Amino acid sequence: MWFRTLLAVFLAGALNSSLMLNIGLLTPIERANYALLSFVGGFILWSALATVFYCYINLKQLLVISLPVLVVSASINTFFALRITP
Repeated sequence: MWFRTLLAVFLAGALNSSLMLNIGLLTPIERANYALLSFVGGFILWSALATVFYCYINLKQLLVISLPVLVVSASINTFFALRITP
């Protein structure tokens, strides 16, 4: 149970941060609106992801689903970070 809790907190947090950063990079939102969106929407997304992580009985199945999504999202973030910096 502790492993599932740690996985839900940290993996859902990393996935949440990456997805919210993608939203900020892909949409033309003002900084103040993005800050509010990432604060409110990020908490809702993180709690939803943590809840979904508890629903899976098999941890291998959870990792097979969540890690590719995290890799794709982090790749998009890296692409934009390398493209934006001079």
